[in-house]
Amino acid sequence: MAKKPLPLEKTSASLFDNIGQDKGTPLLNDDQTLASSGKKNVSVWAIVSFVLGILGFFSLVHLGFLVCSAIALFSAIVAFVTIARSGGELEGKKFAAFGLALAIASAIAGQYSAYVYERDFNRQADEFIRLWFEDVKSDNIALAYQTTEPYWQRAAFVTHDDVLSFWRRRLVGEEEEHFATHSYLSNPTLLTINYLGDRAKLSYYGTFYTILTNSTEQTERVYAVTVEPEEPGGKTQTFFLGFVVERIMRKTPEGQTLIGWMMHASDLIPLEVDSAGRPVRPK
Repeated sequence: MAKKPLPLEKTSASLFDNIGQDKGTPLLNDDQTLASSGKKNVSVWAIVSFVLGILGFFSLVHLGFLVCSAIALFSAIVAFVTIARSGGELEGKKFAAFGLALAIASAIAGQYSAYVYERDFNRQADEFIRLWFEDVKSDNIALAYQTTEPYWQRAAFVTHDDVLSFWRRRLVGEEEEHFATHSYLSNPTLLTINYLGDRAKLSYYGTFYTILTNSTEQTERVYAVTVEPEEPGGKTQTFFLGFVVERIMRKTPEGQTLIGWMMHASDLIPLEVDSAGRPVRPK
């Protein structure tokens, strides 16, 4: 005898009717489920800003990387704008914020590093020029002359005979060496400074230009030479000199880097003064 099927109760129409209701969580429809599980896209501008902000710190090594800091700053601003206008479809404000902070920090660090480097360069240039000036005043013309050559080609002087031997080799050498040496020794400005001796005082006035690149580190600095009167009550006189000096580097066979200074003394000419009393290059 077959069994009769049990009658279906009204409450068992769906096995899933009561799922989740014990915890008080409402059921979600299909559209709501997809919306809640969908992922937002991260703004490309925010990522670019973050990456370039990090690269900007390489400006501590080379100032060319300051471009990365500038682009990172621009990218961060664009990221904030695009995220705000996306209606919630884009995210990445944290990346943009970090990129903005890194861009500002790397730009400041790069500029400060460049400032310190140039300050050190100018300090060394000033010391080198003053040493040359003191050598000329003190009759150490041979030392002063050697500063016009690369430092690795300079002779070592121990005795007075070494100095005489140096001048003999220069003056009786090749035509180019002889001409350069004779021209230097007969320079009126050099002879004037040597003649004035301790009466001449050197003071920094200004800089015409400074070039700091991977291949060239050169500057032209202007100095005022003040001449004290020979007799009490006399008039103090002043003229201006422009010095072109260069810091040069050389690699040794062992891989070491040697750094030295050289003076371009071929233009050792007093500067003219304009109507306002400022030094200018002679025409």
